[in-house]
Amino acid sequence: MMVSPAPGPMPTTLTLDEAVARRWDMVIVGAGPAGAATALRLAAAGHAVLIVDRDEFPRGKVCGCCLSSAAIAELDALGIDVRSSAVGGVPLERVRLMVRRRWTPLGMPSGIVLSREALDVTLLRRAIEAGCHWLPHAHVSGCDVVDTEARVAMRAGAGQVATLRARRCVIATGLGDHVRIGVAATDRRRRRVNAAARIGLGAWLPEDAADLGPGELVMAVARHGYCGVVRLEDGRLDLAAAVDRRAVAAVSGPASLVVEVIDESGLGRAMPGLAPALARVPLRATPRLTHDAPLVAGGGRILRVGDAAGYVEPFTGEGIGWAISAARILADTLLDTAAEEVGVRYASRHRRYARPARTRCRGVALAVRVPLAIAAAGSLARFAPPLARRLVPWVVGGVPSVESSR
Repeated sequence: MMVSPAPGPMPTTLTLDEAVARRWDMVIVGAGPAGAATALRLAAAGHAVLIVDRDEFPRGKVCGCCLSSAAIAELDALGIDVRSSAVGGVPLERVRLMVRRRWTPLGMPSGIVLSREALDVTLLRRAIEAGCHWLPHAHVSGCDVVDTEARVAMRAGAGQVATLRARRCVIATGLGDHVRIGVAATDRRRRRVNAAARIGLGAWLPEDAADLGPGELVMAVARHGYCGVVRLEDGRLDLAAAVDRRAVAAVSGPASLVVEVIDESGLGRAMPGLAPALARVPLRATPRLTHDAPLVAGGGRILRVGDAAGYVEPFTGEGIGWAISAARILADTLLDTAAEEVGVRYASRHRRYARPARTRCRGVALAVRVPLAIAAAGSLARFAPPLARRLVPWVVGGVPSVESSR
């Protein structure tokens, strides 16, 4: 059994009254990877930053918990070594694909397995150490612009209503973006959700639910979705799935659809303990995954980053890397651009970064909806390993590791 110290709760750094009394350079709504990474960079540059979240940290999230090589590089640039014993990341050494009852080993670029509890607390703690302030239990309802100031309307844990003032507000609230943009700041663009977008489902299973070694990821593909299972640094099994929203209505519930994916792919036969374990734990869901939202509102006073700014269903586990990369782009723009040009330049830089990755992932997501095509790709990988070793890094948006490029 792997042992990793559970991250302790992150105490608030100031009171609500103190937060309201101050005019901030930046209020960041959402303390996940995108919000915390943005806060860390800006606070380290000397900006007065407040990060708020409706939850207390650590908290669990529906997530595959795999960090791509791009995510690891971004974290390294922030001074965070997820491979260190202090953080507890587990090297991702083996990836196997199960489709139509056939296993296919994949030569993936180097990755790390790390629970969201550990990752999020590590990023948030580093942001606080850099000078950022932290206020949990802050339920933000909306953001608007008054004169040249962003106003953030919120309700604190005890039911107190308050308004925060800042030069800018960054919305980093993830897939379930709940922050309403006020009349004075809104534009004609609205959040657009892909009608065929899948939803995410996830659960944490006991360590004996499957015979799965540390550093091994298994992916199962079926007609109505796919799921991945990996062992976290504390021994739990993390199961994350993307399933067709309409197919959920045809079965007795989301868990039944995940079990269907497991059984149809053949993973149920290989790991018979998964389905019974799923019946005993709560299953969490996300909103529809693939969407697009305006990056900029209020003349550049309100900015979105991370999943709140747009997302494409990533079969290859790139979501966290995207979020932290977008945080770097936003922070760099805020630090090197004249105030009146921030919105335009951020949108341009973000588009150049995100468009190729999203286009590639849309193609992969469409291919995954045809298990026969994935099975054919699996056969190619088995019979032509050198070709597969070169194609897989392109599919997942990474670079070949030293071992996989030999």
